[in-house]
Amino acid sequence: MTHLIKALCFTLLFTLATQTIEAQQAKPDLPNPFEIYQKGLNENNYLQPLLELERNEAEYMRSPMWSGLVPDLLAYLNSYVGRYEKGYAYLDKRFEKQLKPQPDLQSSPIDEYEMRDALRSIVSIAEKQQVVMINEEHDAPIHRAFTTRLLPHLYAKGFRYLAAETLGGDSETLNKRGYPVQNTGFYSVDPVFGDMLRYALELGFTLVWYEHQERCVPPADKPNACQEARERGQAQNLYNNIFKADPDAKVLVHVGRGHNQKLKFDDWAMMAWHFREISKIEPFSINQMMSERSEPGFERPEYRYVTKTRKFAQPVVFQAKTGEWHKGNGFDLVVFHPRTQYTMGRPDWLKMDGRRKPVEIPKKLRPKTNGIYLVQAFVQGESADAIPVDQIIVSPGQPVPVLMLPKGSFNLRTMDESGKVVTQGTQKVR
Repeated sequence: MTHLIKALCFTLLFTLATQTIEAQQAKPDLPNPFEIYQKGLNENNYLQPLLELERNEAEYMRSPMWSGLVPDLLAYLNSYVGRYEKGYAYLDKRFEKQLKPQPDLQSSPIDEYEMRDALRSIVSIAEKQQVVMINEEHDAPIHRAFTTRLLPHLYAKGFRYLAAETLGGDSETLNKRGYPVQNTGFYSVDPVFGDMLRYALELGFTLVWYEHQERCVPPADKPNACQEARERGQAQNLYNNIFKADPDAKVLVHVGRGHNQKLKFDDWAMMAWHFREISKIEPFSINQMMSERSEPGFERPEYRYVTKTRKFAQPVVFQAKTGEWHKGNGFDLVVFHPRTQYTMGRPDWLKMDGRRKPVEIPKKLRPKTNGIYLVQAFVQGESADAIPVDQIIVSPGQPVPVLMLPKGSFNLRTMDESGKVVTQGTQKVR
């Protein structure tokens, strides 16, 4: 089993859900960090839980109960408010013991491959596919932004379903409502993920949930039984929720981490492998994990090599002269993301082919305070619990960043460190 698969398996075996269940059963020695996280988000307040967990980070990291959960929550919260590098750092540090340092590559078979634009290549490939599965790392909204860019092109190719494991039991009401809210799912509270769902609905996609939710305690002689149950359960739900009623459906599946690897091990297999066995449909599986992390040492050697030896400003894939695509273990295609370039404090990948544009935060929304504050933008007409389209932290002594907004009318608000809304306004983007 390769280093990549070992890392993916580790992250799958110790999921956030498992950590939370175990923590809730234990005697608390500190305030439950998940309750702090959830209380804030229930009020559409991303700043207060972030600051509270950061203030008490050292104590949480000394706690056997919470040391595995808090880095995850801090990784996600930081990524949700535009602190992407800091978010990467929390997960990198958490998995540092499992991700052993690997030396730089001096050469690679990819040297003989031609570099191709990833978006155009995937759209061309998808024309002949019924099911396309693409993954994400949960602290990397750059992966969600790329899936968002694919949506209109895949819709034009006949894709009508977008399936995501995060949707929870809200998918039916979500399709009717037309936008995500705080209880739509765990990862969809990210403004980039939330807007991916919002945009998919605008285009005409039907959103489908397929996560397997079942309490599981593995027997001593079968330590991977729960992982196997989850992977197979996801595949069965995906088949039941779409293909039983619509066997010819064309589906884009947005998965977490390695669920879309078509791999079978001794006593368990990944979701994509199970899906192929159940449905008899061969999914086309795309790996997005070739992207930057907090430090080069946490990045895959192949990613470091490609970013050093090739120049590219947009996501790319590689094709041999024979026509074969550069693949990963259990994947059909590997996407390499360029290192992020920032303009006015925001990453260029947020532009999403012009879907979003930089919008200056109005001066009247900037409170006269030296503290940290959060600026949020919400679609006018959506409910109070709707996921913001964009939000960004503004720190004292730092240049004021811009908002990145699509076309539309928005309600803006500024929230201070206590969670109080201190200024409000509106913004139209033409």
